[in-house]
Amino acid sequence: MSHNSTSSFGHSIIHLTEVTSTNDLAKQLIAENLARHGTVIRADYQSKGRGQQLSLWESERGKNLLCSIILFPQLRVHHQVYLNLAISLGVYDWVKQWVAEEHEVKIKWPNDIYVGDQKIAGILVENSIQGNELKHSVAGMGINVNQQNFMLDKACSVAGLKGVEVDLLDATNKLIECLGIRYLQLEQSKFETLWLDYHQVLYKKDIPSSFTYKGETIMGTPVGIDESGRLRLDVNGEERYFQVKELIWN
Repeated sequence: MSHNSTSSFGHSIIHLTEVTSTNDLAKQLIAENLARHGTVIRADYQSKGRGQQLSLWESERGKNLLCSIILFPQLRVHHQVYLNLAISLGVYDWVKQWVAEEHEVKIKWPNDIYVGDQKIAGILVENSIQGNELKHSVAGMGINVNQQNFMLDKACSVAGLKGVEVDLLDATNKLIECLGIRYLQLEQSKFETLWLDYHQVLYKKDIPSSFTYKGETIMGTPVGIDESGRLRLDVNGEERYFQVKELIWN
């Protein structure tokens, strides 16, 4: 199957009223050989939407932007971190467009988007590897757009910040545009640009923070990530590296 990346990015949008998970449907389409690069699957409601570490994603029906993009990256495995950076930065750029300038937007490792200390978007990138290359990827994202009330205190939305509701179709088109710009940087191997831009907006970078590691609280200062996507923490003057599932923000 041939996949013309840039020209077909976001060429097709599948809009569903309800689905278990847009990522799961995307993977099903890939398995059935029905997927094209850049296809976007959007749902009004996910009954089993997932975030990092298999956590459930809270979203009211028809209020938020819940979608997945099918990708055939043509990327070597040791460069897969840059796909995560491109998707994270694309969503970050989208959030920056919608929220007022006085709000500080950051990317919380590995790829949540925060406004201040509140989460506005979560991202789940699932890769399939064949040999030394990525065979395909599914980038799922949940962005709080029009929902006003959350069970979690550390959640916010565009409408909550702006005081007005947003048209979800317009929001979807602008998201595809933002992601397309960042994905083009990935295709053009502008790895340094993605790397520097990600680190420039990394949440709590160079600020001592509290984490849970193996059931115990530790203090560490995030200084960046490494090329495996691990978080680099300064812990009592020693630089240590942590995988996503090893470390929990407090």
